[in-house]
Amino acid sequence: MVRTYIRKTDRGTVSTKVFEQAADRVINHNESLRKTASDFNVNFITLQKFVKKKQKRNAEPNGKKTDLKAGYLTPRQVFTETQEKLLADYIIKASKNFYGLSPKDIGQLAYQFANENKITAPLTWAATGMAGQTGLPNL
Repeated sequence: MVRTYIRKTDRGTVSTKVFEQAADRVINHNESLRKTASDFNVNFITLQKFVKKKQKRNAEPNGKKTDLKAGYLTPRQVFTETQEKLLADYIIKASKNFYGLSPKDIGQLAYQFANENKITAPLTWAATGMAGQTGLPNL
């Protein structure tokens, strides 16, 4: 797997907020999918899938409300965005207090964070007791 991949297109970079606004217009204002998709400059099939997900979520009882995502998903992401931000903020704070952490220390910290929060992590993390190098650039 290439570690320094450079994106060549802008496909899949539309934010979820744009899809939320477009789906609201389709559902609440009864506008056509194609017109709304062209107004928001998104693919109409992706918008159609998002509208179906949103309608299905709204039809569920108040029990489970999941966040909707659109576009390409990250299949092997270990931490959520908020968990990554928490971990990154802690690493920055620790670096200011203790003059920096080594990449090995950060990998061990990431493994401990995942372990304590009962997050499913790759098996190599458990074998080595630390996160691999592919997970570190995001932190």
